[in-house]
Amino acid sequence: MFELLEEGTLTDFIEDYLIYFKKFSHREAVARTYFWDLIESKKRSIETKIIIAVRYCHKEKMITHRDLKPANILLDNQYSLKIIDWEYAAKVENLSEKKFQTFTGTKR
Repeated sequence: MFELLEEGTLTDFIEDYLIYFKKFSHREAVARTYFWDLIESKKRSIETKIIIAVRYCHKEKMITHRDLKPANILLDNQYSLKIIDWEYAAKVENLSEKKFQTFTGTKR
């Protein structure tokens, strides 16, 4: 089953809005303020959804993602999110006591 997530990744969302925001001139301060408030509202909504999703994985399923980054979060046109790339995920007995012995995730 495939699902179309039209907004792309969280990285795309951040980059698109930063580019768009920089296009405003100083004379368009009112529009820029309105646009910034809109972005902040969407950003807070996305942040809350990420926190809820991660908390659910940790507390309810005892799973840690181990490679969570904006490129691994997809958004649909309603800004609902899907966390992808679970290749490095790990199920553990007690997340507060578990220390992983290997480095995983995206290396920079």
